[in-house]
Amino acid sequence: MKEKEIDKLESVESTKIDAQFESNADQLEQQLEISEEGKKKTASTVFSFLKSYIKKPQDMSRREWLEGEFKKYPELWSDGSEPGSTAKEIVETIDEYERKRNELAEWRKSIKYC
Repeated sequence: MKEKEIDKLESVESTKIDAQFESNADQLEQQLEISEEGKKKTASTVFSFLKSYIKKPQDMSRREWLEGEFKKYPELWSDGSEPGSTAKEIVETIDEYERKRNELAEWRKSIKYC
């Protein structure tokens, strides 16, 4: 498969994924009946997380950092172990995604040189 064909396929897939995420977000928003105030609070929380992550000490793991961020919102958790288990699950999911993305990049490189 030529590089242009691969890039075109990736672009189409990326567009499909973006559209699916947008559709899912819209459906979730409707189901949860998120108010304008709720949207603002969500955006504020996301930006707070991003700012905190940028300032995260190099020697702190992503899991430790995320668990600490989650603990800032104790009202969201039914028990004390949930922030840790949720942080672990999220970080493991991201790690798996990154591993698969790197494998795909290596595969693409190998095709270019065949």
